[in-house]
Amino acid sequence: MGRRGAKTKFSQEQLVYLEDFFSKFQDAQRRNKLSKFWQKAESGYFEKWPEEDELGIVIPPPDDGSAEPQPQMSDEDAALLGKATDARKKQIRSWFNNRGQKVKREQAAVDGSKQGSLVIGLFKNLKKKTRWLQEIEIYQKRNRATIEKAVKAALALGRRNIDSSSSDSSSDSSDSESSSSDSSDSQSSDSDTAGNSPHEAGRFKKTTKAKVKLDRQARSKGMSVRRRVVAELFEKESEEEKVNVCQVYEAQEAAPKNEEFDKPTEERTPEEIQSAIDELSGIIGEFHAAIYRMTGWLGVTVLGGPMPEQGGSISQKTYSSGQSPAGLSLPQSLPDWERVLQGTGQWLKRVNMANGNGEGREVRRARAITKKPSSNNIPVVPEAPAPTPVPAKEKGKLPKATKPKKISKKTATVVADASAADLADIYGAAAADFAPSLPDPIDHIDTAATAMPPQDNIDQNWTETYNTTGEWGKAH
Repeated sequence: MGRRGAKTKFSQEQLVYLEDFFSKFQDAQRRNKLSKFWQKAESGYFEKWPEEDELGIVIPPPDDGSAEPQPQMSDEDAALLGKATDARKKQIRSWFNNRGQKVKREQAAVDGSKQGSLVIGLFKNLKKKTRWLQEIEIYQKRNRATIEKAVKAALALGRRNIDSSSSDSSSDSSDSESSSSDSSDSQSSDSDTAGNSPHEAGRFKKTTKAKVKLDRQARSKGMSVRRRVVAELFEKESEEEKVNVCQVYEAQEAAPKNEEFDKPTEERTPEEIQSAIDELSGIIGEFHAAIYRMTGWLGVTVLGGPMPEQGGSISQKTYSSGQSPAGLSLPQSLPDWERVLQGTGQWLKRVNMANGNGEGREVRRARAITKKPSSNNIPVVPEAPAPTPVPAKEKGKLPKATKPKKISKKTATVVADASAADLADIYGAAAADFAPSLPDPIDHIDTAATAMPPQDNIDQNWTETYNTTGEWGKAH
């Protein structure tokens, strides 16, 4: 006697039903919403082919309220029907999963002959290792300019408050400072004879520790201000932007599918293109390392094209492996490497001009990552007050000179002791406002190729960008 329950094979009619649902299964799998699909597919199946009919079990009708006793299903039949239903559901799900794996194997066999399929495999592996960004991090990437402006204003407001509060206390202590100036002369004469004393060395050590502590305090304060400003901006952001951020976040949760990598460039979004560009450093690093291990060869890879994060403008990156005994890579050792980049930039421009018919500009514009301005953006900090107008010059009189505002010692010490790199690292675009003498932010690459950092390992890569206008750009 054979085992009663779900059959091991589907009938031809049932297979047609499952095939009709397969495209919906693939779509639900891409969107990571299989739970709703299973519910719909299984309920439709059991509506057409009830499992109790296969088992020969009669389900009693619902109670109609009559006095006549209704037949009841036995406990044995109820248990048998439950097991058979569960087994059938597993069969249905196994069919869809096996069918999906078969389709993937068929696609892989075809994709294996496609040009670039091996490198696409590297993109897939790196994509799986990428850490998911939190919603607040996604918001920062999408609104960098707005955030930097708000952080800069918040830091400036904080400095003005410090200056105003310290100016009062400094005026009270001016008398004591003047009285102590007489004694400082005698102390300075004594210091000449005690310059190399153990006491002097100990004081220098304490000063160094105080400077390090001050740098840490400035860094901590800058990061605290940035976190607060970003949180307040995100809270007051428009619902449309919050929905967009949420969509980007949820798109990370689904594991990367083959379809994401099989799309041609024309069908990829600017965000997808930028994400792939960000992975290039790891891809080229694997490429150079494998070549060196297999052949011992070293070299340079120069790539370029429209950069979505830079409004679709033509940019390029250089990846180098190997270094000379002096610690220089190939681009660093060539005095005229900048001319190579200029020529490459001009070539990239011509390639992306689409024969001069204007299509190239439209392509670059379509690949740009843009953000629609929101009317609900409310400034977190007040704007800086307008400058005081210069008084009109009267006849025979000169305008009255205003007394310069006294800078507090605390603020001056922060600017003097904190290094330029630390301030730029803390405040980013706000560093120039905090200390006007500082150079550009640290993510701005030096204008000389020889200023690039030397490599520590033979298969390590460094990157640079150079736009087609002859200026160095930001490294990403």
